[in-house]
Amino acid sequence: MISPQINLCTISFRHELASFGDLIHFSASAGFAGIELWGVHARALQERSGPELASLLSGMKERGLGISMISHYISGIGAAVDRGHILRQGERLVADALVFGADKIRIFAGNQSSRKASAEEWRRAFSQIGDLAELCREHNIKLVLETHPMTLADSTFSALMILEEVSHHNLAVNADLLHLWEAGDDPLAAIEALSPYTVYYHFKNINCRSKLSVFEPANIYSPGGTREGIVPLREGMLDYRPLIGRIRELKEPQPFEASIEWFGPRPYLHLADELIWLKELFSCSRGEVGV
Repeated sequence: MISPQINLCTISFRHELASFGDLIHFSASAGFAGIELWGVHARALQERSGPELASLLSGMKERGLGISMISHYISGIGAAVDRGHILRQGERLVADALVFGADKIRIFAGNQSSRKASAEEWRRAFSQIGDLAELCREHNIKLVLETHPMTLADSTFSALMILEEVSHHNLAVNADLLHLWEAGDDPLAAIEALSPYTVYYHFKNINCRSKLSVFEPANIYSPGGTREGIVPLREGMLDYRPLIGRIRELKEPQPFEASIEWFGPRPYLHLADELIWLKELFSCSRGEVGV
């Protein structure tokens, strides 16, 4: 049976008064496999003294946890910027990953939708992403593109185009299934098409398509932003039961990694509950998953 590695996102605690030690304890107690570390948090943690950070990382390892991925952003992808501008950001992310022992770095493919990008912007993006993939390869780290609105990888088709044009074995995908559904894609077809490249999944849900704007950066990162529409995985518009079943069929017997992206209130309570539900879903026999 497949062994899913379900991780906690520290971005779920972006507005909580929670220390990294608190999150390590919660992750281990709740049964998470590891922690997906937001780049902002990775940078903040490194401002601590060396012995203190080393002690935290040692404590993680003792509890069977690791950093599954550093999730951050690269500015200028697709833009007419100096090659060094892109590579310097990549080098900083590689340094972050090495400090925390992460073997994956997640970025977005720019900040413009695929439909609005010019041919020249696409050409530049292919070259820049290829450079970053090669930089990461030199350090045995995967470069992972997330499928996300307002980026060049905002649909199954555009993500595949990047993968095929860049054609670098070190480039992979973090498939955000809700955002692919938001793009109008069939999530089951997207899972299958992207499966050869997918090393990570993001799981979250919404109760109404009209509420998807809740996840726009200007709102979701604001402490005063609305959280209306964010619901647990089992309750939203996207039915995760058949999706989990298809992922199992495609990935078994290899383990795969995913994170629960909870952006709503009371993250401790909801994340623990979401993890229990997902584990129960994965423990079902194959025939029961779509029920």
